[in-house]
Amino acid sequence: MAWSRRRGTLVAGLGSAQLIAWGTLYYAIAILGEPMRLDLGAPSSHVFGAFTWSLVIAGVLAPATGRRLDRYGGRAVLVASALAGAVGFLVLAQARSQPWIVVGWSINGMAMALGLYDACFAAIGQAEPRAYRAIVTGVTLVAGFASTVAWPLSHYLLDAIGWRGVCQVYALALLLCAPIYAVLLPGRPRAEARVSVPESASSSSSPPRARVLAWAFAGAALIGSSISAHLPGILSALQLRTELAVWVASSIGALQVFGRLIDLVSGSRRTAAQLGAVTFTGLLAAMLLLLAVPAMPQSVFGFALLYGISNGLFTIARATLPVELFGLDRIGAMLGSFGAPSLVTRAFAPLGFALVSAAAGTTAALGSLAAVGLVSLAAYLAATRAPHSPQLPP
Repeated sequence: MAWSRRRGTLVAGLGSAQLIAWGTLYYAIAILGEPMRLDLGAPSSHVFGAFTWSLVIAGVLAPATGRRLDRYGGRAVLVASALAGAVGFLVLAQARSQPWIVVGWSINGMAMALGLYDACFAAIGQAEPRAYRAIVTGVTLVAGFASTVAWPLSHYLLDAIGWRGVCQVYALALLLCAPIYAVLLPGRPRAEARVSVPESASSSSSPPRARVLAWAFAGAALIGSSISAHLPGILSALQLRTELAVWVASSIGALQVFGRLIDLVSGSRRTAAQLGAVTFTGLLAAMLLLLAVPAMPQSVFGFALLYGISNGLFTIARATLPVELFGLDRIGAMLGSFGAPSLVTRAFAPLGFALVSAAAGTTAALGSLAAVGLVSLAAYLAATRAPHSPQLPP
């Protein structure tokens, strides 16, 4: 019973903190970007380019963040992320010129490197290694509502106090995450988290394998980022009725959470490698169904189902597969290096998709995403085909 309470407290606390972190650092730009641009007289490319730059910073700093987390523990790194994010939003709230927007989002990029999923998952691995997958799934289940909460809340606050006031509220919200991390996480990893690396992770075999897997997941992240940024426009370009397009786009978030709920209930029946295979196959199938919409409009329902569930499982697979294959030793550095390519591709994917669409059309751009999905699936299957040690206890 005491263990159940501890696990529930971690899921509720870390899940809430991650919901705030994702809602402010990642999702808020969709609502705040335009009023920022109009108030400062800045071009749209400058404001949203500053946000893209923040994602690049997060990706570049992710491996170093992981090493710091292994050295100092998850508590110190995640508390630092909350403080850095608060400073970043305070800088944005006081920005009177375009360069200060870049400064504010650069600080937020450091906060993302220090405090989004990869760092949080590594901290979970240090705090409760024997319940790693269950807690990771629970945290992503809670944090999966970040956009559902952040977008309407940002709209409401924007009308009430303006974008500068919203930035100040978000700075305060991130500050409130600091005591959550400080109370819930130990200062140092537990002894059982400092296990030796399995033989499959020996220096002669694991680095190339890990790099292939990291870039396979980066391909899946590219698909997810492109679809998330452009889905309404994609469905419109495919001649889908407006009301149906709105329903499909709005269902993705709920289906994403549904996928994570399925894993929470039945995750112990599948290894992380099996979960990843389902994720990559589902994303590829979803892209093919989306391509089929002009000829068969009802295929959009299959797309929504497969894409939503697969996108929800993606985060869990990316967090649990490295641990299943390579163990918990130096989990921070491992997850940081593993997640860095995904952060970078996530930064540039929306612009890349827009450029391909403008040059060759929406169908060609979707075909490119399907090709990325096929290559990513093949790379994933090749990298996970080698034998590996049994998964950690659920």
